[in-house]
Amino acid sequence: MPRNVVHPWNHVQDFHAAFDFITETRGLDGKIDLDQVFLMGTSFAGGHVLVVGTERQQTHKPLPAGIIAQVPHLSGKAASIRSMRSRGVVGVLRFLGAALSDYARTFSGLSPTYVNLSGQEGELAVMQLSATEYKQYWSKIPPSQEERLGFWDNRVAARIGLLVGRYSPIDRVGEVPEWSIPVMVSIAQRDSLCPPELVDALTSRLPDAQVVSGDWSHFDVYETEVKRYLTDLYTKFIQKHSKRTNRKASQPHDPLPI
Repeated sequence: MPRNVVHPWNHVQDFHAAFDFITETRGLDGKIDLDQVFLMGTSFAGGHVLVVGTERQQTHKPLPAGIIAQVPHLSGKAASIRSMRSRGVVGVLRFLGAALSDYARTFSGLSPTYVNLSGQEGELAVMQLSATEYKQYWSKIPPSQEERLGFWDNRVAARIGLLVGRYSPIDRVGEVPEWSIPVMVSIAQRDSLCPPELVDALTSRLPDAQVVSGDWSHFDVYETEVKRYLTDLYTKFIQKHSKRTNRKASQPHDPLPI
């Protein structure tokens, strides 16, 4: 498998595999408390954790104690429409050409056709960002961390341009009539990548979900002030829904040793 291939359904299977591993090994032989395992994803992975929660309930697999979806990707169709409007006809055709080239090279056994993952407006990139967003994105990966992160490069196989439109976690969520997993969702009201107007459709499918929203952009949630605010809320959510914490609170104290 070549590097930097983004495939949402494979990502979901990775989440399942990791969760299955720790449950099948009984928390790595007791090193992990299975009553306190939560799933969290941000942006694209924010949609993944909702799909994982859906599928685990459908297949009656062990469930996480809760799920946190931060500025999640919810609808491939909505995201694609927004992207096409911002790119214009020429930009859409350029990206389509790169995606078709990627598929053709893959079927021929050649290396992928790559495009930038992040770029500024007008560039050939999966995420076309404003100057401010572009600066925020790269501030998460300072040069001093590049080697530690395996010299991560800013490119992905162009096929993602055709895959993302077919990936809509919000549709999967509705497949489970009554969710038994606590869910918390954070929404950025000025999100240019993951349309925030879908939050109403999400809450209609998850009426018990805890939703927090603010006047933020997609990348503000990684900035110090907003990140600290959300981290505090996530911590309280985890403390509230930790099965171990709730179990201890409902049981009498053990007698003191004699």
